[in-house]
Amino acid sequence: MFILSSGSWWEAYPCQRSLYDEAKRRSLTYEAFDTCPFRKPCEGRAMRYYCPKCWCDFGDDVTCCPYCGTNIAEFLQGKDYAEKLIIALGHPEPETPIRAAWALGELGDERAVEPLISLIERTQDVYTASAAVKVLARLGTAQARRFLRGIASTHPAAMVRDTATQALVNLAGRGKTRRKPI
Repeated sequence: MFILSSGSWWEAYPCQRSLYDEAKRRSLTYEAFDTCPFRKPCEGRAMRYYCPKCWCDFGDDVTCCPYCGTNIAEFLQGKDYAEKLIIALGHPEPETPIRAAWALGELGDERAVEPLISLIERTQDVYTASAAVKVLARLGTAQARRFLRGIASTHPAAMVRDTATQALVNLAGRGKTRRKPI
């Protein structure tokens, strides 16, 4: 058994003292680092919170991530809406990256092109990849067009290939004009 004690892994982070004290107060024990309670989904809770850096989920609204120690407010401070949406592309819940991609398309922010490409390359969720493809087409940059041409024939998922092909057809139909950002 891995017992919470002085010198434990979370004491390496300055924000962890209160969490350590709470765990100690409850006399909690955990089998190993990998079964840390902060890495488990917060089942049965109405609200789940996520660290925007490591995407660990936890059940309490805390200042610092109980897993990686990131001060959440400081991490997000100074980032504009588009940057926060780009961060949300990495969220572990599949609906969140789809919503973030859509919002980035609505904004028309070209900074989203590379993160969207990265999302398509790393995700195995065809719905997430297809949503990202649609947003790349909407942004319509040269880099996005090149990428879409490539995946229209090489992506392993037929749905994504079809979405990319249709996006390229739509891009060709609208010429060089792009939708104005809001």
